[in-house]
Amino acid sequence: MYDDPQAIFESLNSTGMDLKDSDLIRNHLLIGLDSATQADVYNNIWRPTELLFACEHQSELPDDFFRDYLTMKLGRIPKKNEVYKEFHAYHNGSGVTIREFCQDIYSFAKHYVRAAFLVISS
Repeated sequence: MYDDPQAIFESLNSTGMDLKDSDLIRNHLLIGLDSATQADVYNNIWRPTELLFACEHQSELPDDFFRDYLTMKLGRIPKKNEVYKEFHAYHNGSGVTIREFCQDIYSFAKHYVRAAFLVISS
């Protein structure tokens, strides 16, 4: 079990707080990439996605987003406590590159945040 970097990441938590689904998803997508590709995908796609959610009092929004993202992709609503598991299975069966997958997430996130901020500001 501890040979797997994902398993190690999932079991470590220096803050004493549970890891969020969005943390686990980010790690799942980026951990297997070579360092140059990982830096490129993180800096040019993933970090801009995270910044879309960087607003005070929006700490749950990224996790809500991934549940809603899966709802759109799967055509059904995943259970709240199974979002990471469902995401992992969906990604593994997607057949697209990590870069393409992260681009799709970023595209959905831009629309999602726009709609969420309209609801919040109303």
